[in-house]
Amino acid sequence: MKNEKLRLLAPAVILLAFALVMLVPKYFEGKAADAFGAPLFEHALPADTEVIEQDAAKTDDGGMMAAMLLKTDLTSEELEAFYADVDAQPAEEGDVVTLSAKALDESSIEALQKAKLYEEGAQYQFIYLYSAPPKE
Repeated sequence: MKNEKLRLLAPAVILLAFALVMLVPKYFEGKAADAFGAPLFEHALPADTEVIEQDAAKTDDGGMMAAMLLKTDLTSEELEAFYADVDAQPAEEGDVVTLSAKALDESSIEALQKAKLYEEGAQYQFIYLYSAPPKE
């Protein structure tokens, strides 16, 4: 009877341990991404600017990125100047943090339209923070 319980319980314990090994790093990765993006997300917005979406995540190449989609009449250059004082710390020691802004391309506009977030005649920009090792 005891061996029967152990035989039934062992796979559940192994499955739970496997789930923890997979989920715990993702949890801390998400926390690190949120901390990296906080200086950008908490920065004041320019006048007449609205945040449509914001997110931070680890990138496929091991860097960290935080981005906001803004509805604004400002140009990429004006946004970069406005956000130049964002004090973002590198996600990893030795990383370089860059800030850039970019107008939406056609595929991004189509995605906004599909999500019913697009307003005809409005201007949209992405503002990004990116932390990665320096390029050699």
